[in-house]
Amino acid sequence: MVKWAYIITSIICAFRAKKWSNFFISLIDIYLIGFSVKRRVFEILLGFGLCHSYHSANYIIGSIVEEAEVC
Repeated sequence: MVKWAYIITSIICAFRAKKWSNFFISLIDIYLIGFSVKRRVFEILLGFGLCHSYHSANYIIGSIVEEAEVC
């Protein structure tokens, strides 16, 4: 029950303040890229506002990799 409450709250926050609450959306992007989801799925979820575009998700992954290399 707590997981669903967290997910619903995160979605509501994402719709209310996209600039400040994009952690959940970025987390979904990373999850989808990790499971090799096709671009069409990204487009559908982007239409609902639940994730970034496929190119943005790849950029997020690339920035994480660059930060990990520095550390």
